[in-house]
Amino acid sequence: MKAEVQDKIIVQTSAELEPLIPTFLVNRHRDVATITLALTRGDFETIARLGHSMRGVGTAYGFDYISEVGYKLEEAATAHQTATIDAYIQTLTSYLARVEICYIPEE
Repeated sequence: MKAEVQDKIIVQTSAELEPLIPTFLVNRHRDVATITLALTRGDFETIARLGHSMRGVGTAYGFDYISEVGYKLEEAATAHQTATIDAYIQTLTSYLARVEICYIPEE
């Protein structure tokens, strides 16, 4: 049986971050677009820089997976691995399309 809609990904994060999360996610969508363009230009420095940035901010906002992908993008850019970078662009695009936020109140 082929699924027509992929499962949602639930991310739990602090309710204190609720005002910041929409901008955080918009910025990750921009990162994907920038990385895609950089890949077509062979601009591995930009890809490495953005990967490094995602690596740093993902976990701070409760998005550990974005940090993991950022790390992998940074490594792949350093090694000029275009196919790997392209695969992570697709993975991150899918992730961002499926993610849903569950805000946890502070106690």
